[in-house]
Amino acid sequence: MSTSTKVGKRRILRSQARDIIANVLQFMKEEAANKSCTMPITNFKERLIAATKIVERTYRDIAREADDVRLGAASGLSSPSKKRKRPSPKTTITERETGITGTIVHNFYVTEKGNPHLNFVCVMHLSCVLY
Repeated sequence: MSTSTKVGKRRILRSQARDIIANVLQFMKEEAANKSCTMPITNFKERLIAATKIVERTYRDIAREADDVRLGAASGLSSPSKKRKRPSPKTTITERETGITGTIVHNFYVTEKGNPHLNFVCVMHLSCVLY
């Protein structure tokens, strides 16, 4: 998912991107109020983590991904996706059952010149499996 949306010539940032910018702004204001850097400029990693209020693991992941983009191994920074838990199927279909279903559909098509309804296939399948 993108962190911004383009409306006309303006780019509207989503709330997460706006939060990061607000964190950096607050960090810079604190440094300006102190009239000095709170951390040495050469400590860019610590400064970035303090300014954006992210954890070091996130910093490492983004840095590694940015290197991949720079080297051409990736086309762009990825957006984490939510993994859905998919329910496991209640039953499994064997190759024999798949073959029986295919035969039922084929025979119906040959004799009736049309596609069978699901109810018909289920009834025929049960009668073939049970006998």
